[in-house]
Amino acid sequence: MLVARIEKIKQSVSKLDDRYAALLDTGKYDFGADVVGSVHSQTGAGQLITGIDNIGEVTLKSGSTIKSLREQYDDLSEADKQKVINYDKLVSAEEQYKALEEKQRLKKQKEAEEKAAAEAAEAEERAEEAEKRAEEAEKRAKEAELKKAGNKK
Repeated sequence: MLVARIEKIKQSVSKLDDRYAALLDTGKYDFGADVVGSVHSQTGAGQLITGIDNIGEVTLKSGSTIKSLREQYDDLSEADKQKVINYDKLVSAEEQYKALEEKQRLKKQKEAEEKAAAEAAEAEERAEEAEKRAEEAEKRAKEAELKKAGNKK
């Protein structure tokens, strides 16, 4: 990201004619190259910046990447942490991931509750059917008993 910006500036400056280029020739033109070299020479911070820039859309599959980037950041020295210019993007990705995890947890909890409620309703229905069958069996037994008693007389 930073490298691309610096390259764009270099291209723009190179297109200027000599008259304007002389105005810009203050010794600061190479500042961009110094910054790029500095960022990339700091492999820990440089790699972390690149890793954070490459997070992309946060999904439930992003967890290990985000966790790894957090660990890399935490392992940096305080001076190197100051060089991580996109730290806020890492924090945002962590927050988005936590929100997705919570949403997924709530979804699974709701599904489990719905499944348990359905199973409970089904069990209650089976119990009612069994109770009806027991009542019918008891009624038939009484009828058979009465019939048997009537036949004895």
